[in-house]
Amino acid sequence: MPQPNIEMKPSQSTTTEQHLIQNNAKAGSSPRIEWLDVARGLCMLLIIYDHSDSYFTLLNPLLPYNWYVANVLCAFVFISGYLFPTHTQLVVSKKIKSIFRSLVVPYLFFSTLFTFPKAFIHQQDVSISESLFNILSGQSSWFICALVVAELLFVGLVQLFKGNKIAVFIVSLACFILATLCPEPNNNYWSAVQALIFIPFLCMGWLAKQHSFKISNKLFALVLVLFIVLKVVGTQLHFNEVIAPMLINQPLLFMVDMIVGIALLIFIAQKINRNTFIEHVGKHSLICYFLCGGVPLLFTKLFEKIGLGYNNAPYLLPLIFLFSTIIIVVAATLIQKYLGFLWSSKRKL
Repeated sequence: MPQPNIEMKPSQSTTTEQHLIQNNAKAGSSPRIEWLDVARGLCMLLIIYDHSDSYFTLLNPLLPYNWYVANVLCAFVFISGYLFPTHTQLVVSKKIKSIFRSLVVPYLFFSTLFTFPKAFIHQQDVSISESLFNILSGQSSWFICALVVAELLFVGLVQLFKGNKIAVFIVSLACFILATLCPEPNNNYWSAVQALIFIPFLCMGWLAKQHSFKISNKLFALVLVLFIVLKVVGTQLHFNEVIAPMLINQPLLFMVDMIVGIALLIFIAQKINRNTFIEHVGKHSLICYFLCGGVPLLFTKLFEKIGLGYNNAPYLLPLIFLFSTIIIVVAATLIQKYLGFLWSSKRKL
């Protein structure tokens, strides 16, 4: 499987990062690595833009989904893998509790909270029983549900193979192949198919942390050119990268494209390293994710009400994105401050 040229050699920064991870692991806490927050912040800002673009342009976005959205989602998963404990650090019961508290609890809370407001905005009739079933069957937020299932399965893989990197990686790839070869079932509860798609990217993040993932400056241009070439070629081949529903029609090209996209985004994040606003977005990315659909939709409807919809004022898309970002980040900050005790713990995963 082709992979981007990545230099994995010790450096002052990567060695320090490894010491941070090891020392904090011994202390029972997870280190705060700035570029990871920057990477998550960049991903979240791109997701907010995607929703702003899609809603304001009436689902005919100026920047197509295939150009960046799947790359961003897989980058999120890669980062989760980067924060995943090694086999020697893994305490299964503790990790499962962490997944439940940091992902399942927010999913249940926000899905329940937004059920009826979402139905009202979309002008849908939703019964309580139907809403409850959708939430419990993992159909209210496919990405979070897929991430939950992927992490649980990955806990099992790491434990089963006792941290054997080759075995874990091979089985992770097998999960991806299985998901792309088998048709998606009608009742894809908790986005199980998408979870299988995500497992190799979790594994890559997990492996990257153990090998000081760092792209050299010399190879950045190559990664950037390769990324552009893949997007151009993909467009010519009518390549589909939609993950949910599972519409991937070129699995090998998808895998290469995701790896290159992740490498590019991580390089940018490592170069930025410190940016107060982007880091702040990254630290609140989970809550931002639950808000990133509804807020741009509300602004879109508001602008349409005053005659400034896309057909009349297409130039207002940046304003929709800006307003949405501000409201989402402020709301996420306040929610975390006053309700974060429901899903946060001393370990910042």
